Amino acid sequence: MSNTDPKKRGKFTARSGVTEEVRGELYYAMEDLLAMGINIESTSLYRDRHNKIYSSGSAHGHASACDFTHSDNPALMEFLFGEQYDPNNFDPKAMRNWKLTEKAEKWAKKHNITILDEYNINQEAEKKASPHFHMEVQTKDGNNEGDQKRKGTKIVSEYGDDFSETKTFTRHGGGDKSYLYNTTYWGANSNEFVENEYNTSEFYTENVGVKGYETDRESRKEHPTNIISTDNLNKEGGGELTKSYNNSGFSGAPKHEVVLDTYDKNGESTIYPSIRSQLENEGYEVVTRTNKGGLSQDVIIVNSEEEANEAVEFVRNKVTYPGSMDAFTREHKEIEGEVRTDANGNVIYGTPVVEPVVEEEIEEVVETKEEEERTYNMPPNVNNPTQEMFDTAPQYNSYQEVQDALDNGELIDGDIVNINELMNSYRCMRVDTEV
Repeated sequence: MSNTDPKKRGKFTARSGVTEEVRGELYYAMEDLLAMGINIESTSLYRDRHNKIYSSGSAHGHASACDFTHSDNPALMEFLFGEQYDPNNFDPKAMRNWKLTEKAEKWAKKHNITILDEYNINQEAEKKASPHFHMEVQTKDGNNEGDQKRKGTKIVSEYGDDFSETKTFTRHGGGDKSYLYNTTYWGANSNEFVENEYNTSEFYTENVGVKGYETDRESRKEHPTNIISTDNLNKEGGGELTKSYNNSGFSGAPKHEVVLDTYDKNGESTIYPSIRSQLENEGYEVVTRTNKGGLSQDVIIVNSEEEANEAVEFVRNKVTYPGSMDAFTREHKEIEGEVRTDANGNVIYGTPVVEPVVEEEIEEVVETKEEEERTYNMPPNVNNPTQEMFDTAPQYNSYQEVQDALDNGELIDGDIVNINELMNSYRCMRVDTEV
């Protein structure tokens, strides 16, 4: 889905009375969902100190949580649980065996997301909540006031093997009296923050993570200062925050590519080094994508549709090309078996298919020529022929007869002959050599 086309982008809504703000870590997790075309409707977000149900132990107090119901969010439920979820036959009890989909797992790991099942709450507890899902982000500083003060969050480098499976939630007080007693969750463990490429990036440090805490406003005192209005999510294309996120390369929005029309009828690329240099000087790296069928295309891969459109304009209006070179954009998708190479033919993505070399067992055939019985034949380089060789040498009347015999194969180089006119025996020599 394009993240710059509001017709394709998902929409965020919140029920009446909800403070429509979340901290940066959760904001960009929600942005990824909207970029995939998933609508989100929330029943609860940030609760400041003036909220009647504010709790220092709740992630809502630090704007780290978003509550939602299954019926209001069918697309989100499908994203999270796939075919396990049937909107027309939803059975909360069946969720005990559910697992996150692969896409949801990837998204939740990137953002350290916990999905808590508050449909199957402790019915014996005095305090109860309306059935819903509770989605919260684990943060480096602790996603609620209590954890932030205790500095109880562990920074770890690996996710658990059971990340996508249902696990028993234990972060609650009151033991078996708590309404969360024996409830389950999926994704990140509470009070654990797994470091990854995204949350250790410069973009995350500068734009996402917490930098400080409120000191002036009483209703928000000691709450993180990286709280963002969710109104931004519904700006056209997500607004400037989304544009910056897309340009970082970490956005969950699909990448786009500019396909250059640079191949001739023989399937050879006609993009010259000078053209590559001009594009690279503008920040556009050209790579060659070759699918498993052998079809190649020169493309520029960018982070957003907007960047792709800018690149097309540059190609059409600024690039000097001997002939006609056009370009078009499309959503970038991985191609099974594809290989990408740079200007020098070096592989930068994928594994080239190398046809196995079948070593045929070649039977060596040695052609042997059966030698005739020729007593007058003297081996080469024998300078002292025997008397027997002289006695048995064939008789020729003239030197010319010897040459004729050589030409017709009757004699070969090295043979001994007797030439009558010379009254002697000689080794045969080729024409132009005196005998």
